[in-house]
Amino acid sequence: MARTNLTLRQLRGKPREVITKLTEHDAALDAVLINQTAGQSSRVGAGAIPLTHRTCLLETDSADALTIAAGALGQRLTITMTVDAGDGTLTGTFEPALTSIVFSAIRQSVDLEMGSTGWIVVGNNGTAIT
Repeated sequence: MARTNLTLRQLRGKPREVITKLTEHDAALDAVLINQTAGQSSRVGAGAIPLTHRTCLLETDSADALTIAAGALGQRLTITMTVDAGDGTLTGTFEPALTSIVFSAIRQSVDLEMGSTGWIVVGNNGTAIT
């Protein structure tokens, strides 16, 4: 699926139905690229947070070291702790120069958005951010 990338000049004079279909096509593509797959993924224990879904459920099995890779610009990700058997410490590239996010209790969550140079914390529910 490719973006149409048409300019306003190219759309001038086209029937409204054509413009609507092209807009819906591009919006659907944006949803696939930015919001990943609907539903959720999970991370059990230490390791990398999956970027395949909009939501990741976190289950720690001890004091777990977690990592997050760079995502696509504008990509959103919510990570929520659902099982607490020890703190989960998330490291990666964050904007501004944050170093870690620590999950220490069930229902703690963080909302992230990928910026141009790293993940931006856009929401936080109880995690310790340093």
